[in-house]
Amino acid sequence: MSTAHTDSTSAARLDPSFGEAGRVVIHIPDTSTSVSRISGLVTDLDSRVLFTSSSPPRFLLGRLLEDGTVDRQFGNNGVIHDVFAEGDGLSLSTGVSILNNGTILLTGVYDPPGPQRLPALALFNASGHYVTEFGQYGKSVIPVPNAAEGSSGLSGADPFATNGSSQTPVILADGKMLLVFQGWLIRLLENGRPDDSFDNGRHYRPARHPKYSSTTTRIVQASANTVVLGGTAEVDGEIFAMFARYFIDGELDKSFGRDGFFVLDDLPLETNVVALAMKDEDKVVGIGQKLATPAKGLIVCLNAKGHVDPGFNHGNPVLVPTDANRQFNWHAGTIDHAGRIVATGGSLEGPDSTPYIATGRFMPDGSPDLTFSTNEGWVSAEGQLAQALAIDRKDRIVISGLTSPPENVTPAILRYLA
Repeated sequence: MSTAHTDSTSAARLDPSFGEAGRVVIHIPDTSTSVSRISGLVTDLDSRVLFTSSSPPRFLLGRLLEDGTVDRQFGNNGVIHDVFAEGDGLSLSTGVSILNNGTILLTGVYDPPGPQRLPALALFNASGHYVTEFGQYGKSVIPVPNAAEGSSGLSGADPFATNGSSQTPVILADGKMLLVFQGWLIRLLENGRPDDSFDNGRHYRPARHPKYSSTTTRIVQASANTVVLGGTAEVDGEIFAMFARYFIDGELDKSFGRDGFFVLDDLPLETNVVALAMKDEDKVVGIGQKLATPAKGLIVCLNAKGHVDPGFNHGNPVLVPTDANRQFNWHAGTIDHAGRIVATGGSLEGPDSTPYIATGRFMPDGSPDLTFSTNEGWVSAEGQLAQALAIDRKDRIVISGLTSPPENVTPAILRYLA
């Protein structure tokens, strides 16, 4: 098994009590013709790790014990391998979350034959059995029109490259759910069925910029009455990260940014957003990517009014790495219990370079957390394409990625002591 290239000056270390020297290789069934990725991670109060992946045509949900061994008491000998709907479509997972009552909500996509994908959910109890009162016997495929008008051609962030906190639905105080999918803001009843009272008899309404071709793909609850969406907008032929704030009744909050939207188009570089998180109760952090070469991870913070927060990195986005010989993007991120921003991603330095997983931690003001690493706050480990991240109750950082050649390329989960 490969080892970490953790910088010698870093406090961050892979956790030797987890798997083999901090890593667990995940064997996904029925993937002989493709490489599956772990698309979502979440940890429970017992520091068990729930992970989700796909081996088309089926999704997969599994659970590891705190030491990284498979939890054979969960699902069917540690995993659930199923489809969202019968037929010829593909069932793909994108995220997983644990609700306040302990049930496990799997978020995904049902991809039937044809051009349109549909959002899909499944709900399980803590033992990995379907909650049959939810949707149709525990599963719900949600009808929506094709991509929202004005968002055609814009895919935004990779739907399989994020952490669960902003890819999975927001659960409202009354139990209803808000989710965003390809430019649609969707509201469901607590039982997973469409809430047709949301928008004049429909359970969805468009969530896109009124001026620019745009899409929204991420959501986070900003207050009891509002949510912030993340996505991308095309301005003069270039792609920029975009944020919008909506009330939970679906109305746009026009007090945010400029008439409800903030587009990061004042920088001379194309960007997107792959994860959202709230800090200081009313500020939103966007974790994303500088898209053009040289690739960099990006973190930006907006204040409650939807403008760049001057107290975060002096009003500037955090862009790392600064080393001209290093290139990587963030693919997932969140905020830990101490308010620090944690992000992970993969290197983009070309076929002649050894790939690596980059993981960084930053202070609430955007400065690098030098207790984590004196190298701009980030460390590297052997592997590639880290795509999901979770923080456990002991503030250990759990990330997913792929092993690197010459090994067979296989999904893996790593845990950092931090």
